[in-house]
Amino acid sequence: NANDQLLVEGELLLIDQVREKAKEFIVNPARKESLPEWEDVSVSIAKQKISDYTAVGNAEKVTVWQKRLAAAELIGEYTITKQVISLQNDRGTSYKLYIQVQNELAAAYRELRDELCMSEFRMTFTELEEASKANKEDDSLKKKLKVIKTVYPQKISEAEPKNLGG
Repeated sequence: NANDQLLVEGELLLIDQVREKAKEFIVNPARKESLPEWEDVSVSIAKQKISDYTAVGNAEKVTVWQKRLAAAELIGEYTITKQVISLQNDRGTSYKLYIQVQNELAAAYRELRDELCMSEFRMTFTELEEASKANKEDDSLKKKLKVIKTVYPQKISEAEPKNLGG
């Protein structure tokens, strides 16, 4: 708000709490009803979904599940959530805090991607990106990048600032 107070899901937070709260929201490890819906993905589940969506002619969902299938084939079973982080600020919010919140949200995604990347490919997401850029002909690096982005798609929606007062 205009007083640089952060309200996250109805709870006042400090800037240094945003990253962990965002990670919990993105992953929903405890599978809480109040957090985004989760779904397990495996090769068999993805193949079934592709078949189901093909049968009803939903090409968009087929494409989504083809990406998820490719990820499952490379890293095995995983869980995704239907998450989108919505960011709204007051017109009076300081630019410094606005940027700090943006940075913390980006850092939350980066840390989750790094953790998965390290466990699956023994390198950070940034290292994988750099290796992919340096070796443009290496399709395996591109596939690995797509897998990480499929498991943790960065979804941040920004609404128009409001005059909330203060």
